[in-house]
Amino acid sequence: HANAKPEETERRWVTFLKQEKLDYHIEENFLLEHISGTAYPHHVGNILLVGAAGGFMESFLGFGTVSSLRSGVLAARAIKGNRCFTKLADKLDQEMRRSVRLREIINTMENKDYDRLVATATFPIIKQLFYNTNFPVLKYAGDILELVRASVNWEKKSILPAKRSK
Repeated sequence: HANAKPEETERRWVTFLKQEKLDYHIEENFLLEHISGTAYPHHVGNILLVGAAGGFMESFLGFGTVSSLRSGVLAARAIKGNRCFTKLADKLDQEMRRSVRLREIINTMENKDYDRLVATATFPIIKQLFYNTNFPVLKYAGDILELVRASVNWEKKSILPAKRSK
């Protein structure tokens, strides 16, 4: 579970080892707190922040390779063309916000929500849309997930910074 306490994680780990009949001995154990987030603006003085330093981590799956590379390419274009990196990275910023939104939804889903998601995803028209068109599923995944799950109190759950005015 995404928001499990260390004791609950340990209990589940021990249960898993017993169920799988694994003889597994832990030599050493430690926990590190991991904090990540966005950075805005994506520069400090004349230093452009790209990759994880610029907040270009995909919260939905926890990867950031592609978005980090893309932010580096955008930074190079900004430098080469003497353009505003913040404006060039705006679309990537929107994708990162969608990724955080998806992660928040997934973190708060319950079994009944997953059941509804699977039932919805197996409708023939939905399968046709996902598999046989160029429909940008991830772009609208947050909206889709909200349709098939209970409502979330975004004021309480959101880890996103307040939306900045343009």
